[in-house]
Amino acid sequence: MYLLPDGLPAQHPYAVLRQALQERQKWAIGRVVLSGQRRLVLVRPAGCLLTLHVLHYPTQVRSGASWEAELRGGTVNAAEQDLAGKLIDASMQPIDWSAYRDDRAEQLAALVEATLQGRSLTPVVEAKAPMLPLLEALQQSVAAALRDQTPADAVAPRARSRKKPRRDP
Repeated sequence: MYLLPDGLPAQHPYAVLRQALQERQKWAIGRVVLSGQRRLVLVRPAGCLLTLHVLHYPTQVRSGASWEAELRGGTVNAAEQDLAGKLIDASMQPIDWSAYRDDRAEQLAALVEATLQGRSLTPVVEAKAPMLPLLEALQQSVAAALRDQTPADAVAPRARSRKKPRRDP
């Protein structure tokens, strides 16, 4: 969320605060009322603007230790680890933010229109994908990511360490 000055008289104090925070590389903590509720916020400079981030009080955040206790400990297979790394490397590319959009307003409008016309919207049922072993799923994902890359996007192969030949005694 961006904070903006309230009119021309507030522009100079706004600029002074933003520049002071930016020069000192500091952020500010404060409280505001949003939707009738008092919220803890962080204010930080971003270019010529001040941004506002809503925070949670520590009592509102569940400790991660309770979830960590539920996770099973285990070892990671070297082949799976290698393929997961290759998938990440193959997927590294600039993000097309236009592909990510909030379509809630469109969905709500479609629901209202359908209700006004006396019909109901039926949810789209996606076909279930078969459950694959992790290693096979990673191999397919790496192959698909490499196939989708343009030649300029191709990741340079990593240099492999060469082992010395074994000598027989």
